[in-house]
Amino acid sequence: MIDRKRLIGNFLSLASIEGVSREELDAMEEVKRRLDKLGIEHTQDSAGERFGGSCGNVIAKVPAAGSAGAPFFMSAHVDTIQSSKGTPHIKDGVIYSNGNSVLGADDRAGVAQILEIIESAFEQNLEHPDITLLFLVGEEIGLYGSKYLDYSQINCSFGFVFDSSADFGKIVSHAPTQLSFVINVLGKAAHGAIAPELGIHAIKIAAEAIAKTNVGRIDTDSTVSIGTIHGGTKINIIPDRVEIKGEIRSLNDARIPEYQKKIVNTFEEAAHNSGGKVTFKWDEAYKGFKLEEAHQLIRWILQAMRNNNIEPELIPFIGGSDANNFNANGIPTINLGQGYKKNHSTEEYIAINDLAGLAQVGYEIIKLSPQFT
Repeated sequence: MIDRKRLIGNFLSLASIEGVSREELDAMEEVKRRLDKLGIEHTQDSAGERFGGSCGNVIAKVPAAGSAGAPFFMSAHVDTIQSSKGTPHIKDGVIYSNGNSVLGADDRAGVAQILEIIESAFEQNLEHPDITLLFLVGEEIGLYGSKYLDYSQINCSFGFVFDSSADFGKIVSHAPTQLSFVINVLGKAAHGAIAPELGIHAIKIAAEAIAKTNVGRIDTDSTVSIGTIHGGTKINIIPDRVEIKGEIRSLNDARIPEYQKKIVNTFEEAAHNSGGKVTFKWDEAYKGFKLEEAHQLIRWILQAMRNNNIEPELIPFIGGSDANNFNANGIPTINLGQGYKKNHSTEEYIAINDLAGLAQVGYEIIKLSPQFT
């Protein structure tokens, strides 16, 4: 069994360390100190250098103990979306942020759980195959830690990511592909009062196209989002350029080209009608994945949960995670529901039973690991 009191204390202390994306150094140094205390060897890659971060991912190796099962990893990201440097409080079995910062359960809960799982396994001499612990950077701003991870150091057959806002007991076995886009609408500058007829109004073109673009939930599997728009220089100048950024996500890859084509046609038509031009830049931010119930990894996690009297549920989840990149690199990986709520806000909270419950499931994963070869 895990040590529930120790887990809560470790989570509270880890969550209060500053470590927003690209500035994870202090938080990661604390993770390394805790690994050293447990006697776990670790290395750090240079992933941070690839996206302007202060440090790289920490890769820790726990050698096999009396078992030749399949090697696997447990992963959580260290960065938070905003500052978590506050004083959380506990009320009625729930840990809340102080209202001035995020709590940091996304994803310091996962970091604390993995450290507790391993410490408990050591204390109780569980047999297990080789286990890799991954503490990643830059997840919140583009899954950069797992994107730039040194995969030559990862010799694992399976992976478990502790990082989903889905309810505790939910298993994310199906996640979307995300296609991000940048659209530049090109018009022609002119004086907005003296000679407006000589200009081509890029903001007007963009507005007409956006108004005709279907955004939000497009179908049961897909969303389209336009997130930012920037353009214009002065109030008396016809704007000649507008930049628009957004994304398409879908659990069904076949739908993405369809929605991509609709966006292109809509913006090109609006630009043509006003004499402007439009350019597009597309980037597949991450690839979707789907693991079926018969998969060995799914059977493993289902058994681990049921052994703890939890009725699990496999779910599709429209949010991306590091699990997307692990699957794209050939390692079957699932993401586990943490149960934290209102993440990315100063109202974030997590129930202690969920925090401890998933740690106990992780302990059971290790306990069962010799059966999965």
